Amino acid sequence: MVDLKKKFAADRRGNFGMIAALCIVPLFAAAGLGLDMTNAYSAKTKLDNAADSAALAALQSAARASPIAGSVENFSAQELLGNTMMMTNIEQEYGISINSFTVEVANNGTALEAKATYDANLDTTIMRVFSRDQIRISNTVLAATSLSKRMNLYMLLDNTPSMGVGATPSDISALERATKNHPNQALRDCAFACHTTEEEIGTSNYDIAKNIGVDMRIDVVRTSTRNLIEDIKRKQAYSGQVKVGIYSFGTAAEDLKLTELAAPSSDFHMQMMRLKRLDLMTIPYQRYKEDQLTDYDGTLKSLTKIIKSDEAGGDDSEKIVFLVTDGVGDSFKPLRCTRPTVESVNNVYGRCVEPIDARVCDSIKNNGYKLAILYTTYLALPDSPFYVKWVSPFHRDLSKKLESCATAGMYAEVGFGSSVPDAMISLFNAATAAPRLIY
Repeated sequence: MVDLKKKFAADRRGNFGMIAALCIVPLFAAAGLGLDMTNAYSAKTKLDNAADSAALAALQSAARASPIAGSVENFSAQELLGNTMMMTNIEQEYGISINSFTVEVANNGTALEAKATYDANLDTTIMRVFSRDQIRISNTVLAATSLSKRMNLYMLLDNTPSMGVGATPSDISALERATKNHPNQALRDCAFACHTTEEEIGTSNYDIAKNIGVDMRIDVVRTSTRNLIEDIKRKQAYSGQVKVGIYSFGTAAEDLKLTELAAPSSDFHMQMMRLKRLDLMTIPYQRYKEDQLTDYDGTLKSLTKIIKSDEAGGDDSEKIVFLVTDGVGDSFKPLRCTRPTVESVNNVYGRCVEPIDARVCDSIKNNGYKLAILYTTYLALPDSPFYVKWVSPFHRDLSKKLESCATAGMYAEVGFGSSVPDAMISLFNAATAAPRLIY
């Protein structure tokens, strides 16, 4: 036996086998470490991307809530990004166990700051053989949005006849009952407070709505705009940070054009006084101009010219167009209408009833201006043959058209009976937030 051991130790032919046997374990461990670390790196990249998205989403959400200076708000990643993305895709793909994934947003008075923090464990594969069952993955991502930048808010408030509809279902019912026996048959059982001037004083549906205390959409828009101005005044970072301008589609149908109720100013008391002039557009009589009274293209182009003029005068503040509307355009547009033009009535051709045209929206955004849109849900009129033929085919697409028209993240819809003031303030907060990641 002793001789056999001596021969084995002295035989050089076995050196390679011995060395290979001794090295295979660390080589196997190194390969396993490389595989598991590659998986860990890929998983961390996915989690970092999710943290980026969560931090930015938290800033948007917090901005809509209009937090006060010194406040802190906490979110979960699942709440911000959705359970499917966070818990299913990443966890199943990499075998990750997410221990915590939270976002904290703080208002320091001049900025909102978000801190997204995650902590997770990755189940190993080959390293498990060497008693290393998990790799810990964690990181913190920071994002912020300034609250102190100067800005001009150009509020274009739809005051065309369709905004005379009752503000809530109960207002609509009350108006229909009150107009049931109207001497003008065209105004009977009407949910709209048509502001016609041909009627005797006190007998138009507009007058009836006022007399019985019914709120019209235009009333709610006026009140909501006042609330927004008061909110801006209270929460702006410094005096003069925000200027507000107020515009309508025209005071009277006979003089249809962009109408300036108040040029951009930070004198909020004066702006609220001028806001009182916002009212439903008057029309001489029913079907005046074949109801072609909502000209998005012309009105928004005119507003763009005003903004450019302000820039030419040296105003370098951020520009935001804030459109409040029910989304249905009705104008003379014989060419380039996005829908078939309405059949001739009284030998009038070229009437275009359509959703807002994306081309005019793109023109605003391409100039570097933000476009925020608050959609006040358009009232379906299934008993109206005109509605059924010309509006109903695209009614369900109105919200999509308006959302695609707006700058990303700057769209909201508010239905009958919902809180227009809250929606308007929330949308403004989203429009003025410009979150960025801090690396």
